[in-house]
Amino acid sequence: MSNKNSCPQCKANIENSFTSVQNCNYCHTLLVHANGEFSSIKCKGCSAPLKLEGELSQSKVLVCGYCHTAMESEHEFKVLYSFSNIQKPNSSLEVGMRGTIEEIEFTIVSLIVYKSRGTEWLEFMLYSKTDGYLKLLKKDEKYLLLKKFDKVLNENIWLLKKDDGFEVENKSFTIESFAFSELFYAVGNIESKINKNQRNKQCFARSSELWFHSVYAQEHIDYYLGSEIKGVEELFRF
Repeated sequence: MSNKNSCPQCKANIENSFTSVQNCNYCHTLLVHANGEFSSIKCKGCSAPLKLEGELSQSKVLVCGYCHTAMESEHEFKVLYSFSNIQKPNSSLEVGMRGTIEEIEFTIVSLIVYKSRGTEWLEFMLYSKTDGYLKLLKKDEKYLLLKKFDKVLNENIWLLKKDDGFEVENKSFTIESFAFSELFYAVGNIESKINKNQRNKQCFARSSELWFHSVYAQEHIDYYLGSEIKGVEELFRF
């Protein structure tokens, strides 16, 4: 006899929840609770059971790892679009891998690939139950570990040019590059609303020790600070 309070995928016991939709704490399959039992939520594109790493409450878009269909997390996983002609990104890291950074365990919950003028960079989102979200960005063979900050800058960096300087939290930064990028591919649990082939502006700057990154998309600007991290591909495993 099946256990009505167990995950239909991994059979783990599911804790009682006040929400009708949740993800299994063990295999991360998305579940819906109806008629007294749990059932898995299927991809609208290929019918595979959907998995969601990270917080469901923070999810805006979920992209199936099998057929690359993008669905809107907030509206019963309505299909938005699909990514086609997918190439394997230039990294051994994948969504679902886990690793420890500075004694904190993180899970890779999503990947976005950006392209600009023949170059590409990878944006992994990491999630920790204790420390929330961090961005792991691979560009020019470097991995940058970045954390979002909400302070408004005194200077409009988008009016500056390459090699100009500005200050963030009393540290001096020099702009290395601007990029007009296109969102080429995404997979996993995306915590912001994204559009296929979405274009945005990005800024990369550095100080003697830190990196600064900013993304200007859909009339919204995000700022990040962090540093380069070595050997990151050896830290994460399934």
